Amino acid sequence: MLFGPFVEGSKRELTIPNIKPHILRSLLQFMYTGCVQLDIDKIVPIIKAADQYCIMGAGEEFEKAAMSFM
Repeated sequence: MLFGPFVEGSKRELTIPNIKPHILRSLLQFMYTGCVQLDIDKIVPIIKAADQYCIMGAGEEFEKAAMSFM
């Protein structure tokens, strides 16, 4: 998307729809470090985002974390 013949490659900003900035930030943190600090209010949105963007392993990890809140 950023390096091919797509419009996004020529822009300075990339819009990622359907995800709030703090959820994206947490998802990126997980992708780069393998861990993330989750609050109860982030659990459902981050599981949905991990599924939507096919982040391998994230959904399972976040679901385990959700169980700790129960």
